[in-house]
Amino acid sequence: MGRIAVREIYAQIPVEIPLRSIRRREDSVPPSEAFMRERAGGGGSLTGDEGVLVVRKASGGYELLAGDRDFLRWAASGKETGPAVVLELEDVEALFVRLVLGSNRRELNPLEEARIYQRLTAEFGMSQEEIGAEIGKVQSTIANKLRLLRLEREIQEGIRSGQIGERHARALLRLDDPELRLRLFRECVRKSWSAEEMELAVAVKSGIRSPLQAKNRRRVGIYRDLRIFQNSLRQIAREMLRAGLRCEVAEEDSGGRWVFKVAVSVEEEASRGKTVGGGSQAGRPDVSERT
Repeated sequence: MGRIAVREIYAQIPVEIPLRSIRRREDSVPPSEAFMRERAGGGGSLTGDEGVLVVRKASGGYELLAGDRDFLRWAASGKETGPAVVLELEDVEALFVRLVLGSNRRELNPLEEARIYQRLTAEFGMSQEEIGAEIGKVQSTIANKLRLLRLEREIQEGIRSGQIGERHARALLRLDDPELRLRLFRECVRKSWSAEEMELAVAVKSGIRSPLQAKNRRRVGIYRDLRIFQNSLRQIAREMLRAGLRCEVAEEDSGGRWVFKVAVSVEEEASRGKTVGGGSQAGRPDVSERT
C-alpha cells in the first residue's frame, strides 16, 4: 500500500464531528507518563498536530485513529464536537495509520502496538520485514514488540493500563518462570519500581539458572547478587582513571571477605590543578578485573 503519507493526511481540511459518534479502539489506552519518560525526547506530539483528530468512517459513526488525549480531554470537559480529518480506509490501511500517527503523537500504548503487529501478520499475512518497510522500523523492533504478547495476561493488562512501562516488561521477558514473572510484576506495582529497579531485580533472580543442591543455592545466590555491586565499583574506578585521576585500585578476596580499595593521590592532583574529567591520562595504572 506504500509508505503512509502523514503530511498528506494532515493537509486535509478538518471538519467538526460529534464526539459521541466516535469510537475508540479496544486497546487505545494512552501510555502512562512514566512510560512516556522512557521514550527519547520526552512527551508531546512530534507532528505538532494536537487539537485535530484523525478518524475513519465506520459503522454507525467514526473510529478514532489519532488524537486520544484530545478526545478524552474534550469529552471530559463536556465538549460536544471536535475538529477531525475524516478518512475512508480499509482495515489494513487503518491499522497502519494508527501505527504511524499514534507513534508520532506518542499516544500509542505498547501493547496495542504489539497487537496491531499480530493482526497484520496473522490476518493479513504480512511479514515483519514488510511491516517494517511500511512504517520505517527494523524487523527486530517489531519482533521485540510481539514478544510482549508472550507475557501473562495480568502483566499485559499492567502494560495496557500503564502500571508498568515497556522497559519493565522487556526485563521480565528475561525470566523463564511465569510465576516468578508474576511475583516480580506485583512487587513492582506495589513498590512503584523504576525500570532500573526492575532490571536489577530480574538480574538478581536470573543469577541462579541451573538446578543446584539446596545447601548451595543460598550461597550461590548471595555471591551472584554481590557481583552486580562488584562490577559497579569497578566501573566507577575505570571512570576515575579515564578522567585522569591518579589512583591505585586493588582487590582482595580471602577468608570469605572481598575487599575493594581505591587510593587517590589527592595532593598530587591538586598541585596539577586538575579537575574531574580533565587532564592527561598518562601514567594510568592497570586495573585487574576479576569475574
